[in-house]
Amino acid sequence: MLLRGSLLSFALGLCLSSPVQAIVGGTVDSNSLDFSFIVSIMMTGIFGDVHICGGTIVGPHTVLTAAHCLDGGSTSSLKIGVGSHDRTSLRKFKIARLVKHPNWNPSTIDSNYGIIITSENLLLGGLIVPALLPIVSSDSLTGQTAPMAGWGQTNPTSPTLPQDLQHGFSTFIDRTACKDEYKSVNSITKTMLCVKKTGLSSCNGDNGGPITDPTGLIVVGIMSYGDKDCPVGPDSLPNVASDVYPVVNWIRTNRM
Repeated sequence: MLLRGSLLSFALGLCLSSPVQAIVGGTVDSNSLDFSFIVSIMMTGIFGDVHICGGTIVGPHTVLTAAHCLDGGSTSSLKIGVGSHDRTSLRKFKIARLVKHPNWNPSTIDSNYGIIITSENLLLGGLIVPALLPIVSSDSLTGQTAPMAGWGQTNPTSPTLPQDLQHGFSTFIDRTACKDEYKSVNSITKTMLCVKKTGLSSCNGDNGGPITDPTGLIVVGIMSYGDKDCPVGPDSLPNVASDVYPVVNWIRTNRM
């Protein structure tokens, strides 16, 4: 989802300017963060299974994503792809149930949380380890590295999505500072957290995907929305994510 003025359109992907500090158009560094728990959410249509969002495996049958990624979808029209950083090599799973947070508000983008339940086990015989859920508030991460990943656009002017998973390292910023930057655009609520780094932005197709703690093991944010056209300059708006910590109990209640 991208915001600026009156524009409200769903998006988010990794767009970096030159010089880059993380890989763009390449694969995740296997010696760094693994992101094995990341999934592609695909919509089935006349062009086959098309990537629309990211998600995070948080249980053997459970994917955490953004509620807006589920809007307009159904258990029969959506699929989950897991098990590879190469989008063309993902193993696909059918969906049994979709759950949106009861407080999800498309107008304010508040409580932008969604859960996907699959009938089959997603862990591929132990090859995939689910992301951990946070046990402390994201406020404690202000100023620290915010790893994020996805198959979203690397160039906002081109609809082409990368074949290989992209990742970058943003920075968690103070919620009050984020509120100030967004004061004329949208309200930053307690269900949101913000990240920002010059030269790096999320863009179309990364929404729903994970922002982790610096270790890359704990999913603390779900990419939700950002500035129009994914700008990466110092004056661009921060990327906004849904804060996982406030809804840990809701996730555990629905997790399988």
